[in-house]
Amino acid sequence: TALFSMFYCVPLEDGSSWLRVDLALMCRDTTGAADPVYVTMILYTLIMLVVHTIGTPAMYAYLLFWKHNEALEALKEQELNDYWQDKLQQPTKYVDQKAVIILSGEKEKRIEPKDVLPGYMIKLTSGYEYRTYWFELFECLRKVLLVGVPSTFPERGGTAQLFWGLLVCFGTFGAYMMYAPFVADSDDFLSQL
Repeated sequence: TALFSMFYCVPLEDGSSWLRVDLALMCRDTTGAADPVYVTMILYTLIMLVVHTIGTPAMYAYLLFWKHNEALEALKEQELNDYWQDKLQQPTKYVDQKAVIILSGEKEKRIEPKDVLPGYMIKLTSGYEYRTYWFELFECLRKVLLVGVPSTFPERGGTAQLFWGLLVCFGTFGAYMMYAPFVADSDDFLSQL
């Protein structure tokens, strides 16, 4: 929010404009020339936007889909296998008891996340089921759209910010409904509200 808010200046009657979030910083003087301090701050802001707003999701994507992808996919497969094993063990009225496949043989050795993932990856993926280990990347992008982008809108708390927030919420609502990504079912329900 702080980074995106550097792009909005408030014009005054004398022709000058000042930064909305810090009225001590002049954007343009009365002649319309950009203030050198403001230009420096804009350059710094652009660099930090690349580092934070683009760099953080890019780093998450690298970690999730490249560096630790093999371990995460193995954990995902183990989780899905456990789910279907539980489904097979539960009797239902639609399954002929004679047709139930008896799974025999040795069980595969369980993969423990702490054995195959470093601590920072466990923290990054711990709130999500492994079938949706990538959901933190989705959340990161959603937060930028929900919090960062509206801070550039001219009217604080205005109709444009409200409309944008509702648009992002309704646009991402389907992902929560479809994937139910959280480990706790109560978190899935809460995210859908």
